[in-house]
Amino acid sequence: MTLRLGAVTTVVASSADAARDILQRHDAAFSARSVPDAVRACAHDRFSVGWLPPSDPRWRTLRKVCSAELFSPSRLDAHQSLRREKVRELVSHVARLSREGAAVDVGRVAFATVLNLLSRTIFSADLDDRGGSEQLRDVITEFTSAVGVPNLSDFFPAIAPLDPQRLRKRLARVFQRLHAIFDDQIERRVLDRDSPKNDFLDVLLDHRSPEDGREFDRQTLRSLLTDLFSAGADTSSATVEWAMAELLQNPSAMAKAREELAQVIGTKSEIEESDIGQLKYLQAIVKEVFRLHPPAPFLLPRQAVATMEVGGYTVPKGTRVLVNVWAIGRDSKLWTEPEKFMPERFLGRETDYRGRDFELLPFGSGRRICPGMPLAVRMVHLMLASLLYRFEWRLPGEADGNGVDMGEKFGMLLGFSVSWLPPSDPRWRTLRKVCSAELFSPSRLDAHHSLRREKVRELVSHVARLSREGAAVVDVGRVAFATVLNLLSRTIFSADLDDRGGSEQLRDVITEFTSAVGVPNLSDFFPAIAPLDPQRLRKRLARVFQRLHAIFDDQIERRVLERDAREPPKNDFLDVLLDHRSPEDGREFDRQTLRSLLTDLFSAGADTSSATVEWAMAELLQNPSAMAKAREELAQVIGTKSEIEESDIGQLKYLQAIVKEVFRLHPPAPFLLPRQAVATMEVGGYTVPKGTRVLVNVWAIGRDSKLWTEPEKFMPERFLGRETDYRGRDFELLPFGSGRRICPGMPLAVRMVHLLLASLLHRFEWRLPREVEGNGVDMGEKFGMLLGLATPLHAIAEPIQVKQSC
Repeated sequence: MTLRLGAVTTVVASSADAARDILQRHDAAFSARSVPDAVRACAHDRFSVGWLPPSDPRWRTLRKVCSAELFSPSRLDAHQSLRREKVRELVSHVARLSREGAAVDVGRVAFATVLNLLSRTIFSADLDDRGGSEQLRDVITEFTSAVGVPNLSDFFPAIAPLDPQRLRKRLARVFQRLHAIFDDQIERRVLDRDSPKNDFLDVLLDHRSPEDGREFDRQTLRSLLTDLFSAGADTSSATVEWAMAELLQNPSAMAKAREELAQVIGTKSEIEESDIGQLKYLQAIVKEVFRLHPPAPFLLPRQAVATMEVGGYTVPKGTRVLVNVWAIGRDSKLWTEPEKFMPERFLGRETDYRGRDFELLPFGSGRRICPGMPLAVRMVHLMLASLLYRFEWRLPGEADGNGVDMGEKFGMLLGFSVSWLPPSDPRWRTLRKVCSAELFSPSRLDAHHSLRREKVRELVSHVARLSREGAAVVDVGRVAFATVLNLLSRTIFSADLDDRGGSEQLRDVITEFTSAVGVPNLSDFFPAIAPLDPQRLRKRLARVFQRLHAIFDDQIERRVLERDAREPPKNDFLDVLLDHRSPEDGREFDRQTLRSLLTDLFSAGADTSSATVEWAMAELLQNPSAMAKAREELAQVIGTKSEIEESDIGQLKYLQAIVKEVFRLHPPAPFLLPRQAVATMEVGGYTVPKGTRVLVNVWAIGRDSKLWTEPEKFMPERFLGRETDYRGRDFELLPFGSGRRICPGMPLAVRMVHLLLASLLHRFEWRLPREVEGNGVDMGEKFGMLLGLATPLHAIAEPIQVKQSC
């Protein structure tokens, strides 16, 4: 497959035959690297064995040193006792967690084991001795994350010097942190050369070039150590984690593996590496994991150093070449039932992963094959066998019914969401109807009037307390978010999440949710690579969903227990949801539907309303005359009353105009949620084919000079005497959308935004902190699914004394 990604031609080899042509038949022509721009940070690519071209003498030297002094059979045999010691520590750690009743993070404990094995092999010291293991894990995770992000600079090299996504800058910070860790070890060793450790660091420091007698410079040492730790620890631990996940998902395979271990190992307390050769089913498990979950699904990118013909196609010189080992491992021409975890397929089959069989290439092949493969293979087998032999494994109770790895089920999760279900689905109509009738109808909103007043009163008290305590700088978005969040929580659960510290936790999760959903995703533009989740966004969102579901499950389970105990009903929205029965078949909402609906309500409700209040305050602080007009109107209409009632809002014409102007300039969802054409249609003289993704750019409509005078200017006066509204009938102002997909929560959002903004303006004088007063408000926008301020708004609030109304 050939892709023209930006200005770069990319060839993707997705078959075993194409992989053989590239990695074996024409290995020399494709052995150079196509270096990602981010990897050029700190000149890493010019010193790294992973990125140097094979034509460079330094590549051959580094490769030779690693192969002879670290990964050769004799060296690996010499370190066998060290690997046994590290696996023994792993078993002891897991046993201690078990005694304490704690769940095991398999990937984390496997990572720590491999990390400390590498550290002992290279430095003769555990980084855990000084707390370095966690630090290094975090840095390596950040490194692999940053390197894996699709980078515009790689598709459009002309803009690379600008580093538009700041990935090179991000990697530079990561390299600096890694180098600090490695420099500390190197400098300690240089000072202690009188007592040789005879480890790999000594080998590196002793090395002298046979050509000119030069030693390795510091940058070469740093880059080599970065390669060894990043390629070694994360990949091996991820393989063990995937293996355990597959076995927990496939109990029969787990049982077969344990039965084989019992037969081969018997009553011995520890597994020796010499035992692995007899564990045929365990070896088959590892091969099956390598097939389904190769550590590097595309290997590292190569580059054609000459124009070549591959499989009848011409590959021009300079082409970026990717070998899609993930797709090869799932090719139905090579594998029966390729999506199924079936270790048995490797029993009696000679296929191996050492680079000779091109249907299974987790470590690559040819001169660029991963040099650390011999160590990785020993450690993966030994760790997996030891964990299976010494422990019975099961999922935690809360996950037991759902199976392993929510990330693989992300598509199903979206399928339950009222925001994403198609209107033709009866579930969409049911959920929409329940929300409209039981949460956002005028009668329900009127019934909750006193609750909204209570939450706004708490907001005013909180801001006043901050002012009295001298913490006069208010994070406007944060306090508005907490108010809306607790209003939603009280309306839905009859409880403030702040009662148990849940408000901050939920804010963080919702912020992470909207951030992750708003990241441009290559999988959306190239659906063929979506199963690979190349930016790990699906995996990232799966973790977010798990955290959200844990919060919601806690509330649901508490309510179910109360109902079982026949406690008085709360008559809130959660009771409505639990009482609901389908008119068609009498079925209740299942747990997944409840989770997804609650996710929709909290994510769409809290962040959008609070962002609108924050934008309004930012615009008013930037435009003092508008602030003065709003306060003058409040003084005339509200007078000396201490609190604003919702019934007052109708008289506050200028305040309403401010909110409309904020919706025009800063709509919460600048493109609304994406739609799709279900049939080929003609729109404005253009044919829109069936299946086309359709975005409505309400941000651009709100700044269209054909519709608005001075569209970039904040001018609430434009709405005075103008009937334009935001309820979906006037298409020049669509912050909530229109039609059957209009935001169902609009009635509540509008009430809360007006009430919050009016109360903050009525009860406080506002100004910017002195250190930013001269520069004004940073009005930079943070684009994503939601439109927020790039820099949170911090302002000083000074209470205004008002007389208490009778």
